[in-house]
This record gives sequence, structure tokens and C-alpha cells, in this order.
Amino acid sequence: MIADIQPPDLETKIAILQKKAENERFSLPDDVAEYIARAIKSNVRELEGALTRLMAYAFPYRGQVSLADRAAGAAEHHCFPGKNASPST
Repeated sequence: MIADIQPPDLETKIAILQKKAENERFSLPDDVAEYIARAIKSNVRELEGALTRLMAYAFPYRGQVSLADRAAGAAEHHCFPGKNASPST
């Protein structure tokens, strides 16, 4: 038996991020979840790692992140490998 395992689609990645953020009691705006989901193309482990790095980056800001204020800064700090610092929304 052969199983074809594909990377999750955008909606699934967003749901994974939102659930992990909820489990960590971290406020993750929808636009930031979508930005991360679009930035990480590979697998769920890297997706969750990017969220973990974002949560660590956001800690000094009391866990509040916005796409404009935090995701770009997090990209500068290598939270999203291979992405530039400016969100493409």
C-alpha cells in the first residue's frame, strides 16, 4: 500500500496555527495566521516552529501581534525562513 502524503492546504495550515495558538493561550489575529500559513510551504513541523518563534518574539509585547507591527519584525528575526520582512497583503 502506498500513501501519497501532500502538504496541508492553506485553510488547514491556518486551522493548525489557530488551534496551537489557542492551546498556548496566544492571541493570533487571522491575518497573521494567514501570513504565516502562506510563508511556510514545507511541513507542519516548520509551521508550528514559525508560530513558536513568533510567540517568543511577541512575548515582550504582551502576546499581542498584528501583521503590520509584528510579523514583519519577526521575519527580520528569521521567524519565517526565506521570507522578506514586508508582508505581501
